[in-house]
Amino acid sequence: MPAGNDYRADFHDFQILPDGQMLLLIYEERQIDMSEIVEGGDPNATVVGCRIQEQDAAKNVVFEWSSFDHFAITDTTVSLLNSRIDYVHCNSIEQDTDGHLLLSSRGMDEVTKINGESGDIIWRLGGKNNEFQFVNAIAAEDVEFIKQHDSRRAANGNITLFDNRLGASNYSRVVEYQLDEDNKIATLVWEYRNTPDIHGHIMGNAQRLPNGNTLIGWGSGHPAVIEVKRDGTKVLELCMPLNMVSYRAFRFPWTGRPNTEPTLVVNTHGPVTTLTYSWNGATDVAAYRVYGDNRDLPITLITVEPKAGFETRTVINTMPDGPTNFRVVPLDQYGVPMIDDPTKFLFLPTVLMAN
Repeated sequence: MPAGNDYRADFHDFQILPDGQMLLLIYEERQIDMSEIVEGGDPNATVVGCRIQEQDAAKNVVFEWSSFDHFAITDTTVSLLNSRIDYVHCNSIEQDTDGHLLLSSRGMDEVTKINGESGDIIWRLGGKNNEFQFVNAIAAEDVEFIKQHDSRRAANGNITLFDNRLGASNYSRVVEYQLDEDNKIATLVWEYRNTPDIHGHIMGNAQRLPNGNTLIGWGSGHPAVIEVKRDGTKVLELCMPLNMVSYRAFRFPWTGRPNTEPTLVVNTHGPVTTLTYSWNGATDVAAYRVYGDNRDLPITLITVEPKAGFETRTVINTMPDGPTNFRVVPLDQYGVPMIDDPTKFLFLPTVLMAN
């Protein structure tokens, strides 16, 4: 996706703000003589930094920030001896409640708060330049997060993130910190570590749901998605094939009203006629009215059939004499028809004779 000022946006994150403006991330490459920065460094290394852009609804750049202006390359926790050094690896951006920005930099084990007007760094959480005292860690090795993803400001004011722990542990976890931003204290107030352990060493996220539950996408780990209550009780577990991974997982209210045509299939075997019908993607169908007679648009009600999964069936053991056409009307939970066009869900056979 094109970004402003001849840059290309990166896939790791993209946020649409309440006022319609957009936040996006850019991976910015520069050729740097790393031998001048670290002994044994490549004199022609490609160093990858992070650029943030905020655009208005017309895609004009209204704010731009580059890690090369604010982060030293030596702030990274990855090797500085490679020919290509992804020293920041930014993977999430968010506008904080005060209008400033929260940036997650996996390559530095750091979450940074950035002034959304001047671009100055307000604070740095984690990594080599950590300014906070971490308290209330459950285990000594879990004092700080490592190679994290998806730092977010929760509705309660705390910070949540997915702690991948690449290279440090054989498990990942989700953590929630209460931040005292004045006194620079990060208090661990909640953690979820699965039993048995899951290690999503790359990707991953945590979404705090309105009911207080947390939906966790485990990235490269398996199972792929878990939803847990505050007390750690698991209410959802979703698995995918082992060769599949998901970058993030989300749960939102959604209503599907397909643009595709619904389908009605009629099969007759001896005296029994079976109607099979489906409206692929429709989420709020509660039941179907089934009509059948010899009219082009049948009006004789045969039955009201509750929805039964992806496809619903009606079995008719006794058919009227003569050719019979069928029509099905989907109903919502209040019994209101969901399709105005009577020619949809219509089956018009040349001849369908009852035996």
